[in-house]
Amino acid sequence: MIPSINWDLQIKIEYITFYISPQVFASFLYYLYSAEFMKKMWLILNVVGTTFVGIVLFTPPIFFTQTLPFFQLFALFSGLYFIYVLILAIIRKRVGAIAACVGMAMFFISMIGDIIINELYGSSFLTPFGVFIFIFSQSFILSLIFSKTFKTTQSLSVHLKSTNLAYSRFVPTDFITFLHRDDITQVLLGDQTKTEMSVMFCDIRSFTELSESMTPEETFKFLNAYLKRVGPIIRNNNGFIDKFMGDGIMALFPLNPEDAVLAAVQMQSAVMEYNVLRTKSNYKPIQIGIGIHVGNLMLGTIGEANRMDATVISDAVNLASRLEGLTKIYGAPILISDATFQRIKNQDNYQYRMLGRVQVKGKKESVGILEIIQDQSHDVAEIKSKSKPMFERGIFYYLQKDFEAAANVFKAVAKANPEDKAAILFQSRCEYYLKHGTTEAWDGVEVFEVK
Repeated sequence: MIPSINWDLQIKIEYITFYISPQVFASFLYYLYSAEFMKKMWLILNVVGTTFVGIVLFTPPIFFTQTLPFFQLFALFSGLYFIYVLILAIIRKRVGAIAACVGMAMFFISMIGDIIINELYGSSFLTPFGVFIFIFSQSFILSLIFSKTFKTTQSLSVHLKSTNLAYSRFVPTDFITFLHRDDITQVLLGDQTKTEMSVMFCDIRSFTELSESMTPEETFKFLNAYLKRVGPIIRNNNGFIDKFMGDGIMALFPLNPEDAVLAAVQMQSAVMEYNVLRTKSNYKPIQIGIGIHVGNLMLGTIGEANRMDATVISDAVNLASRLEGLTKIYGAPILISDATFQRIKNQDNYQYRMLGRVQVKGKKESVGILEIIQDQSHDVAEIKSKSKPMFERGIFYYLQKDFEAAANVFKAVAKANPEDKAAILFQSRCEYYLKHGTTEAWDGVEVFEVK
Protein backbone atom coordinates (compact mmCIF):
# COMPACT_ATOMS: atom_id res chain seq x y z
CA MET A 1 0.00 0.00 0.00
CA ILE A 2 2.90 2.36 0.70
CA PRO A 3 5.74 1.41 -1.74
CA SER A 4 8.05 4.20 -0.51
CA ILE A 5 8.65 2.35 2.79
CA ASN A 6 11.74 0.17 2.48
CA TRP A 7 11.71 -3.53 3.22
CA ASP A 8 13.62 -3.26 6.54
CA LEU A 9 11.06 -0.82 7.95
CA GLN A 10 8.15 -2.89 6.67
CA ILE A 11 9.42 -6.06 8.30
CA LYS A 12 10.08 -4.21 11.57
CA ILE A 13 6.50 -2.86 11.60
CA GLU A 14 5.16 -6.36 10.87
CA TYR A 15 7.14 -7.98 13.68
CA ILE A 16 6.46 -5.18 16.20
CA THR A 17 2.72 -5.46 15.50
CA PHE A 18 2.89 -9.21 16.08
CA TYR A 19 5.20 -9.04 19.12
CA ILE A 20 3.20 -6.37 20.93
CA SER A 21 -0.13 -8.19 20.62
CA PRO A 22 0.23 -10.37 23.80
CA GLN A 23 0.93 -7.24 25.88
CA VAL A 24 -2.03 -5.40 24.44
CA PHE A 25 -4.36 -8.31 25.01
CA ALA A 26 -2.93 -8.92 28.48
CA SER A 27 -3.74 -5.31 29.38
CA PHE A 28 -7.21 -5.66 27.90
CA LEU A 29 -7.87 -8.86 29.82
CA TYR A 30 -6.39 -7.40 33.00
CA TYR A 31 -8.80 -4.46 32.65
CA LEU A 32 -11.79 -6.81 32.22
CA TYR A 33 -10.89 -9.37 34.88
CA SER A 34 -8.38 -7.75 37.21
CA ALA A 35 -9.52 -9.94 40.12
CA GLU A 36 -8.57 -13.09 38.18
CA PHE A 37 -5.46 -11.76 36.42
CA MET A 38 -2.45 -11.73 38.76
CA LYS A 39 -0.69 -8.39 38.67
CA LYS A 40 2.75 -10.03 38.81
CA MET A 41 1.93 -12.09 35.74
CA TRP A 42 0.71 -8.96 33.96
CA LEU A 43 4.06 -7.29 34.73
CA ILE A 44 6.05 -10.34 33.54
CA LEU A 45 4.15 -10.49 30.24
CA ASN A 46 4.75 -6.79 29.68
CA VAL A 47 8.48 -7.02 30.47
CA VAL A 48 9.03 -10.05 28.20
CA GLY A 49 6.90 -8.58 25.43
CA THR A 50 8.72 -5.24 25.64
CA THR A 51 12.05 -7.11 25.41
CA PHE A 52 10.99 -8.76 22.15
CA VAL A 53 9.81 -5.42 20.75
CA GLY A 54 13.13 -3.82 21.79
CA ILE A 55 15.07 -6.53 19.93
CA VAL A 56 13.08 -5.76 16.78
CA LEU A 57 13.66 -2.03 17.13
CA PHE A 58 17.42 -2.10 17.73
CA THR A 59 18.67 -5.12 15.71
CA PRO A 60 18.73 -5.89 11.96
CA PRO A 61 16.16 -8.26 10.38
CA ILE A 62 18.76 -11.01 10.02
CA PHE A 63 18.90 -11.15 13.83
CA PHE A 64 15.40 -10.37 15.11
CA THR A 65 13.70 -12.74 12.65
CA GLN A 66 15.53 -15.56 14.42
CA THR A 67 13.58 -14.74 17.60
CA LEU A 68 10.24 -15.77 16.04
CA PRO A 69 10.22 -19.38 17.39
CA PHE A 70 10.99 -18.10 20.89
CA PHE A 71 8.24 -15.50 20.64
CA GLN A 72 5.81 -18.17 19.43
CA LEU A 73 6.54 -20.13 22.61
CA PHE A 74 6.03 -16.96 24.63
CA ALA A 75 2.74 -16.32 22.77
CA LEU A 76 1.68 -19.92 23.44
CA PHE A 77 2.45 -19.53 27.14
CA SER A 78 0.58 -16.20 27.23
CA GLY A 79 -2.40 -17.74 25.45
CA LEU A 80 -2.57 -20.64 27.90
CA TYR A 81 -2.46 -18.21 30.81
CA PHE A 82 -5.17 -16.07 29.19
CA ILE A 83 -7.35 -19.16 28.86
CA TYR A 84 -6.69 -19.96 32.54
CA VAL A 85 -7.80 -16.44 33.50
CA LEU A 86 -10.92 -16.76 31.37
CA ILE A 87 -11.81 -20.16 32.85
CA LEU A 88 -11.41 -18.66 36.31
CA ALA A 89 -13.66 -15.79 35.22
CA ILE A 90 -16.24 -18.29 33.98
CA ILE A 91 -16.19 -20.13 37.30
CA ARG A 92 -16.71 -16.80 39.10
CA LYS A 93 -19.48 -15.89 36.62
CA ARG A 94 -17.91 -12.68 35.30
CA VAL A 95 -19.67 -10.80 32.52
CA GLY A 96 -18.78 -12.12 29.03
CA ALA A 97 -16.23 -14.64 30.31
CA ILE A 98 -17.62 -17.55 28.26
CA ALA A 99 -17.64 -15.55 25.01
CA ALA A 100 -14.12 -14.26 25.69
CA CYS A 101 -12.87 -17.76 26.40
CA VAL A 102 -14.37 -19.19 23.20
CA GLY A 103 -13.02 -16.34 21.09
CA MET A 104 -9.57 -16.58 22.66
CA ALA A 105 -9.44 -20.35 22.28
CA MET A 106 -10.42 -20.17 18.61
CA PHE A 107 -7.83 -17.48 17.97
CA PHE A 108 -4.96 -19.46 19.52
CA ILE A 109 -6.10 -22.75 17.96
CA SER A 110 -6.06 -21.12 14.54
CA MET A 111 -2.66 -19.56 15.24
CA ILE A 112 -1.16 -22.85 16.42
CA GLY A 113 -2.77 -24.61 13.48
CA ASP A 114 -1.18 -22.15 11.06
CA ILE A 115 2.22 -22.62 12.72
CA ILE A 116 1.97 -26.38 12.19
CA ILE A 117 0.60 -26.05 8.65
CA ASN A 118 3.31 -23.52 7.77
CA GLU A 119 6.03 -25.88 9.00
CA LEU A 120 4.59 -28.77 6.98
CA TYR A 121 3.38 -27.08 3.80
CA GLY A 122 4.87 -23.56 3.87
CA SER A 123 1.50 -21.80 3.92
CA SER A 124 -1.21 -20.70 6.39
CA PHE A 125 -4.92 -19.80 6.16
CA LEU A 126 -6.59 -20.44 9.55
CA THR A 127 -5.56 -17.30 11.45
CA PRO A 128 -7.93 -14.85 9.66
CA PHE A 129 -10.90 -17.02 10.70
CA GLY A 130 -9.60 -17.20 14.26
CA VAL A 131 -9.15 -13.42 14.31
CA PHE A 132 -12.71 -12.94 13.03
CA ILE A 133 -14.16 -15.19 15.75
CA PHE A 134 -11.98 -13.45 18.35
CA ILE A 135 -13.10 -9.94 17.30
CA PHE A 136 -16.72 -11.07 17.15
CA SER A 137 -16.46 -12.44 20.71
CA GLN A 138 -14.99 -9.13 21.92
CA SER A 139 -17.85 -7.24 20.27
CA PHE A 140 -20.28 -9.53 22.05
CA ILE A 141 -18.51 -8.90 25.38
CA LEU A 142 -18.65 -5.14 24.84
CA SER A 143 -22.38 -5.36 24.12
CA LEU A 144 -22.89 -7.35 27.33
CA ILE A 145 -20.88 -4.81 29.32
CA PHE A 146 -22.81 -1.95 27.72
CA SER A 147 -26.11 -3.65 28.50
CA LYS A 148 -25.08 -4.30 32.11
CA THR A 149 -23.79 -0.73 32.46
CA PHE A 150 -27.09 0.62 31.12
CA LYS A 151 -29.07 -1.49 33.58
CA THR A 152 -26.75 -0.46 36.40
CA THR A 153 -27.17 3.20 35.42
CA GLN A 154 -30.94 2.81 35.43
CA SER A 155 -30.80 1.10 38.81
CA LEU A 156 -28.54 3.81 40.22
CA SER A 157 -30.83 6.48 38.81
CA VAL A 158 -33.84 4.93 40.55
CA HIS A 159 -31.81 4.52 43.73
CA LEU A 160 -30.64 8.14 43.53
CA LYS A 161 -34.20 9.37 43.13
CA SER A 162 -35.35 7.32 46.12
CA THR A 163 -32.32 8.52 48.11
CA ASN A 164 -33.08 12.16 47.27
CA LEU A 165 -36.70 11.57 48.24
CA ALA A 166 -35.55 10.07 51.54
CA TYR A 167 -33.22 13.03 52.16
CA SER A 168 -36.05 15.46 51.37
CA ARG A 169 -37.95 14.01 54.34
CA PHE A 170 -35.14 15.21 56.59
CA VAL A 171 -34.02 18.37 54.77
CA PRO A 172 -36.78 20.15 52.81
CA THR A 173 -36.06 20.56 49.09
CA ASP A 174 -37.26 24.16 49.43
CA PHE A 175 -34.43 24.77 51.88
CA ILE A 176 -31.89 23.41 49.39
CA THR A 177 -33.41 25.54 46.62
CA PHE A 178 -33.04 28.70 48.69
CA LEU A 179 -29.37 27.82 49.18
CA HIS A 180 -29.09 27.80 45.36
CA ARG A 181 -28.19 24.11 45.21
CA ASP A 182 -29.61 21.45 42.90
CA ASP A 183 -29.58 18.64 45.44
CA ILE A 184 -28.39 17.80 48.92
CA THR A 185 -25.03 16.44 47.71
CA GLN A 186 -24.02 19.99 46.74
CA VAL A 187 -24.83 21.55 50.11
CA LEU A 188 -21.71 22.69 51.95
CA LEU A 189 -21.05 23.70 55.53
CA GLY A 190 -21.50 27.45 55.81
CA ASP A 191 -23.87 27.85 52.86
CA GLN A 192 -26.29 30.67 53.66
CA THR A 193 -28.71 33.12 52.13
CA LYS A 194 -30.76 36.07 53.36
CA THR A 195 -34.43 36.52 52.50
CA GLU A 196 -37.79 37.62 53.88
CA MET A 197 -40.22 34.93 54.98
CA SER A 198 -43.14 34.37 57.29
CA VAL A 199 -42.28 32.15 60.24
CA MET A 200 -44.83 29.93 61.96
CA PHE A 201 -44.44 28.19 65.31
CA CYS A 202 -47.05 25.66 66.36
CA ASP A 203 -47.21 23.75 69.61
CA ILE A 204 -49.59 21.33 71.34
CA ARG A 205 -50.76 22.77 74.64
CA SER A 206 -50.13 20.75 77.79
CA PHE A 207 -48.30 18.10 75.80
CA THR A 208 -46.14 17.04 78.76
CA GLU A 209 -49.22 16.34 80.84
CA LEU A 210 -50.82 14.54 77.92
CA SER A 211 -47.79 12.36 77.21
CA GLU A 212 -47.49 11.27 80.84
CA SER A 213 -50.67 9.24 80.41
CA MET A 214 -49.28 7.42 77.33
CA THR A 215 -46.60 4.85 76.67
CA PRO A 216 -43.69 5.88 74.40
CA GLU A 217 -45.24 3.89 71.55
CA GLU A 218 -48.61 5.60 72.04
CA THR A 219 -46.90 9.00 72.18
CA PHE A 220 -45.22 8.49 68.82
CA LYS A 221 -48.43 7.18 67.25
CA PHE A 222 -50.33 10.18 68.58
CA LEU A 223 -47.75 12.68 67.32
CA ASN A 224 -47.62 11.09 63.86
CA ALA A 225 -51.43 10.98 63.66
CA TYR A 226 -51.55 14.69 64.51
CA LEU A 227 -48.64 15.72 62.25
CA LYS A 228 -49.99 13.87 59.20
CA ARG A 229 -53.08 16.08 59.44
CA VAL A 230 -51.36 19.44 59.79
CA GLY A 231 -48.17 18.85 57.76
CA PRO A 232 -49.85 18.67 54.32
CA ILE A 233 -51.80 21.86 55.09
CA ILE A 234 -48.53 23.76 55.42
CA ARG A 235 -47.26 22.45 52.07
CA ASN A 236 -50.60 23.09 50.35
CA ASN A 237 -50.30 26.74 51.35
CA ASN A 238 -46.84 27.22 49.81
CA GLY A 239 -44.96 26.61 53.04
CA PHE A 240 -42.46 24.01 54.17
CA ILE A 241 -41.64 22.52 57.55
CA ASP A 242 -38.17 23.53 58.67
CA LYS A 243 -38.06 21.24 61.68
CA PHE A 244 -40.10 19.18 64.11
CA MET A 245 -39.41 19.89 67.78
CA GLY A 246 -41.16 17.10 69.64
CA ASP A 247 -44.77 18.24 69.56
CA GLY A 248 -43.78 21.57 68.00
CA ILE A 249 -43.47 22.63 64.37
CA MET A 250 -41.46 25.44 62.82
CA ALA A 251 -42.58 26.24 59.28
CA LEU A 252 -41.53 28.85 56.73
CA PHE A 253 -43.67 30.58 54.09
CA PRO A 254 -41.49 32.28 51.46
CA LEU A 255 -44.15 33.76 49.17
CA ASN A 256 -46.91 35.55 51.07
CA PRO A 257 -47.64 36.10 54.79
CA GLU A 258 -51.29 35.36 54.04
CA ASP A 259 -50.25 31.80 53.18
CA ALA A 260 -49.12 31.34 56.77
CA VAL A 261 -52.33 32.82 58.24
CA LEU A 262 -54.53 30.72 55.97
CA ALA A 263 -52.54 27.59 56.85
CA ALA A 264 -52.94 28.37 60.57
CA VAL A 265 -56.74 28.68 60.22
CA GLN A 266 -56.92 25.38 58.31
CA MET A 267 -54.66 23.66 60.84
CA GLN A 268 -56.99 24.67 63.68
CA SER A 269 -59.94 23.32 61.68
CA ALA A 270 -58.07 20.05 61.10
CA VAL A 271 -57.40 19.74 64.83
CA MET A 272 -61.11 20.26 65.60
CA GLU A 273 -61.95 17.45 63.16
CA TYR A 274 -59.24 15.28 64.74
CA ASN A 275 -60.72 15.95 68.18
CA VAL A 276 -64.06 14.51 67.05
CA LEU A 277 -62.29 11.22 66.32
CA ARG A 278 -60.34 11.38 69.58
CA THR A 279 -63.52 11.96 71.57
CA LYS A 280 -65.21 8.97 69.93
CA SER A 281 -62.19 6.85 70.90
CA ASN A 282 -62.34 8.13 74.50
CA TYR A 283 -59.18 10.25 74.15
CA LYS A 284 -58.84 13.77 75.44
CA PRO A 285 -59.19 16.49 72.79
CA ILE A 286 -56.09 18.58 72.10
CA GLN A 287 -55.46 22.26 71.49
CA ILE A 288 -52.67 23.91 69.57
CA GLY A 289 -51.27 27.42 69.69
CA ILE A 290 -49.82 29.13 66.61
CA GLY A 291 -47.64 32.23 66.40
CA ILE A 292 -46.77 33.96 63.10
CA HIS A 293 -44.37 36.78 62.28
CA VAL A 294 -42.75 38.00 59.07
CA GLY A 295 -39.24 39.41 58.64
CA ASN A 296 -35.76 38.98 57.24
CA LEU A 297 -33.95 35.79 58.17
CA MET A 298 -30.80 33.81 57.38
CA LEU A 299 -31.07 30.27 56.07
CA GLY A 300 -27.92 28.22 56.17
CA THR A 301 -25.98 25.22 57.40
CA ILE A 302 -24.15 25.01 60.71
CA GLY A 303 -22.16 22.27 62.40
CA GLU A 304 -18.81 20.66 61.61
CA ALA A 305 -17.25 18.54 58.89
CA ASN A 306 -18.90 15.22 59.86
CA ARG A 307 -22.26 16.53 61.10
CA MET A 308 -24.17 19.57 60.00
CA ASP A 309 -27.74 20.76 60.07
CA ALA A 310 -29.91 23.18 58.14
CA THR A 311 -31.18 26.02 60.30
CA VAL A 312 -32.74 29.48 60.30
CA ILE A 313 -31.40 32.37 62.35
CA SER A 314 -33.34 35.60 62.80
CA ASP A 315 -35.22 37.87 65.19
CA ALA A 316 -38.29 36.96 63.15
CA VAL A 317 -37.86 33.33 64.23
CA ASN A 318 -37.49 34.28 67.89
CA LEU A 319 -40.53 36.55 67.80
CA ALA A 320 -42.74 33.95 66.11
CA SER A 321 -41.73 31.52 68.84
CA ARG A 322 -42.58 34.06 71.56
CA LEU A 323 -45.98 34.77 69.96
CA GLU A 324 -46.76 31.07 70.07
CA GLY A 325 -45.96 31.16 73.79
CA LEU A 326 -48.33 34.11 74.29
CA THR A 327 -51.25 32.11 72.86
CA LYS A 328 -51.45 30.32 76.23
CA ILE A 329 -51.59 33.60 78.15
CA TYR A 330 -54.20 35.24 75.92
CA GLY A 331 -56.19 32.07 75.28
CA ALA A 332 -55.84 32.76 71.56
CA PRO A 333 -55.29 29.76 69.26
CA ILE A 334 -53.62 32.01 66.66
CA LEU A 335 -51.58 35.14 67.30
CA ILE A 336 -49.96 37.15 64.53
CA SER A 337 -47.82 40.25 64.59
CA ASP A 338 -49.08 43.56 63.19
CA ALA A 339 -46.24 43.34 60.61
CA THR A 340 -47.78 40.12 59.34
CA PHE A 341 -51.30 41.56 59.28
CA GLN A 342 -50.20 44.65 57.36
CA ARG A 343 -48.91 42.44 54.53
CA ILE A 344 -52.24 40.63 54.12
CA LYS A 345 -54.08 41.96 51.07
CA ASN A 346 -57.45 40.44 51.93
CA GLN A 347 -57.74 41.50 55.56
CA ASP A 348 -61.56 41.55 55.43
CA ASN A 349 -61.53 37.79 54.82
CA TYR A 350 -60.45 37.22 58.41
CA GLN A 351 -62.11 37.70 61.77
CA TYR A 352 -59.61 39.24 64.16
CA ARG A 353 -59.20 41.57 67.09
CA MET A 354 -56.34 43.68 68.36
CA LEU A 355 -54.75 42.64 71.66
CA GLY A 356 -52.51 45.68 72.12
CA ARG A 357 -48.73 45.77 72.10
CA VAL A 358 -46.30 43.51 73.90
CA GLN A 359 -42.57 43.27 74.47
CA VAL A 360 -41.26 39.75 74.74
CA LYS A 361 -38.05 38.33 76.11
CA GLY A 362 -35.05 39.09 73.93
CA LYS A 363 -36.70 42.08 72.17
CA LYS A 364 -36.18 45.76 72.98
CA GLU A 365 -38.99 46.98 70.76
CA SER A 366 -42.67 46.25 71.26
CA VAL A 367 -44.88 44.63 68.65
CA GLY A 368 -48.60 44.82 68.02
CA ILE A 369 -50.42 41.48 68.19
CA LEU A 370 -53.73 40.33 66.74
CA GLU A 371 -55.86 37.31 67.50
CA ILE A 372 -57.37 35.43 64.55
CA ILE A 373 -60.71 34.25 65.91
CA GLN A 374 -62.42 32.45 63.02
CA ASP A 375 -60.35 29.34 63.67
CA GLN A 376 -62.27 28.64 66.90
CA SER A 377 -65.53 26.80 67.43
CA HIS A 378 -68.54 28.44 65.82
CA ASP A 379 -70.09 29.64 69.08
CA VAL A 380 -66.85 31.08 70.48
CA ALA A 381 -65.94 32.74 67.18
CA GLU A 382 -69.41 34.29 66.92
CA ILE A 383 -69.28 35.67 70.46
CA LYS A 384 -65.79 37.10 69.99
CA SER A 385 -66.76 38.58 66.64
CA LYS A 386 -69.83 40.29 68.09
CA SER A 387 -67.89 41.59 71.10
CA LYS A 388 -64.97 42.81 69.00
CA PRO A 389 -66.05 46.50 68.90
CA MET A 390 -66.57 46.48 72.66
CA PHE A 391 -63.27 44.67 73.28
CA GLU A 392 -61.27 47.07 71.13
CA ARG A 393 -63.01 50.02 72.83
CA GLY A 394 -61.73 48.57 76.09
CA ILE A 395 -58.21 48.45 74.58
CA PHE A 396 -58.57 52.13 73.64
CA TYR A 397 -59.58 53.10 77.22
CA TYR A 398 -56.76 50.94 78.54
CA LEU A 399 -54.11 52.71 76.46
CA GLN A 400 -55.58 56.06 77.52
CA LYS A 401 -55.10 54.99 81.19
CA ASP A 402 -58.86 55.14 81.78
CA PHE A 403 -58.66 51.89 83.67
CA GLU A 404 -62.07 52.16 85.31
CA ALA A 405 -63.90 52.48 81.97
CA ALA A 406 -61.68 49.79 80.45
CA ALA A 407 -62.34 47.41 83.37
CA ASN A 408 -66.12 47.82 82.98
CA VAL A 409 -65.86 47.06 79.24
CA PHE A 410 -63.69 43.97 79.71
CA LYS A 411 -65.96 42.80 82.51
CA ALA A 412 -68.93 42.97 80.14
CA VAL A 413 -66.99 41.07 77.46
CA ALA A 414 -65.97 38.38 79.95
CA LYS A 415 -69.54 38.08 81.18
CA ALA A 416 -70.71 37.33 77.62
CA ASN A 417 -67.91 34.79 77.24
CA PRO A 418 -66.46 33.51 80.53
CA GLU A 419 -63.77 31.62 78.59
CA ASP A 420 -62.38 34.80 76.99
CA LYS A 421 -58.97 34.75 78.67
CA ALA A 422 -57.87 37.96 76.96
CA ALA A 423 -60.81 39.95 78.38
CA ILE A 424 -60.23 38.46 81.85
CA LEU A 425 -56.49 39.26 81.59
CA PHE A 426 -57.11 42.91 80.65
CA GLN A 427 -59.76 43.26 83.36
CA SER A 428 -57.23 41.96 85.90
CA ARG A 429 -54.62 44.44 84.66
CA CYS A 430 -57.06 47.35 84.91
CA GLU A 431 -57.93 46.43 88.50
CA TYR A 432 -54.24 46.18 89.33
CA TYR A 433 -53.42 49.60 87.89
CA LEU A 434 -56.49 51.16 89.58
CA LYS A 435 -55.10 49.94 92.87
CA HIS A 436 -51.36 50.47 92.35
CA GLY A 437 -51.20 53.11 89.63
CA THR A 438 -48.68 53.30 86.77
CA THR A 439 -45.38 55.02 86.10
CA GLU A 440 -45.19 58.14 83.94
CA ALA A 441 -43.37 56.13 81.26
CA TRP A 442 -46.13 53.53 81.07
CA ASP A 443 -47.33 53.20 77.45
CA GLY A 444 -49.55 50.14 77.65
CA VAL A 445 -46.87 47.76 76.43
CA GLU A 446 -46.85 44.55 78.45
CA VAL A 447 -43.52 42.84 79.04
CA PHE A 448 -43.58 39.03 79.05
CA GLU A 449 -40.83 36.56 79.98
CA VAL A 450 -42.08 34.03 77.46
CA LYS A 451 -39.73 31.14 76.72
